[in-house]
Amino acid sequence: MFLATIPLWIVVGRRFADRERITWPVAFGLLAGLAGVVVLARPSGAGSAISVAVALGAALCWGLGSVWAGHLSLPRPALMASAVEMLCACVILTVLAAVSGELGRVEVVPKSMLALAYLVVFGSIVAYTAYTWLLENVAPRIAGTYAFVNPVVAVLLGWWILGEPLTLSMLAATALIAVGVALIVLAPSGDSRSNSQASSRTEEGPPPAPPSPPAVPTTPGRMGSCVPS
Repeated sequence: MFLATIPLWIVVGRRFADRERITWPVAFGLLAGLAGVVVLARPSGAGSAISVAVALGAALCWGLGSVWAGHLSLPRPALMASAVEMLCACVILTVLAAVSGELGRVEVVPKSMLALAYLVVFGSIVAYTAYTWLLENVAPRIAGTYAFVNPVVAVLLGWWILGEPLTLSMLAATALIAVGVALIVLAPSGDSRSNSQASSRTEEGPPPAPPSPPAVPTTPGRMGSCVPS
């Protein structure tokens, strides 16, 4: 549930980094998406303060990192950028797992290896490459709406594959999330810099035509005039 705040942090980051104005459709979309995720998650308790802080900190870093990525020269193509990201994360997480003793609890069985292969291919290579490509081609607030859609996909897969009940409140929350995502995606950009530049170009009219090149004087040479008779 806390990771669903990623679009919120992206919008806040764009507000301070790029001076993008938070429009009313985007604000209502964020509120609708967060409300829908809360209904789907049905939190039974807040959990420990440390776990809540870690989850919110992860969402904050992901959201602000998505905004920062737009100001960096990332490796190309998108697959290379995601590969560098995952290699750096692999080193850090391996060191943390070794320090905390988690490596000793690793159990290598066919079921766990199949799950690991699925996460490597679809959860890492495909997902991160697609997200990197989105950051290069759409607004970050639109790319971040995946955090609203993930709970809906999880609920629908649980109903379809595991036979979990699909209640009326879940359907209402799904519709609320869909409305929130639609508002965010369809909302016009609130980038004040681009809007002001566009309006100034409109007020000033078309740019002036470039000056004509100076005429080259023709001087008579030794064999006569260069100007044809």
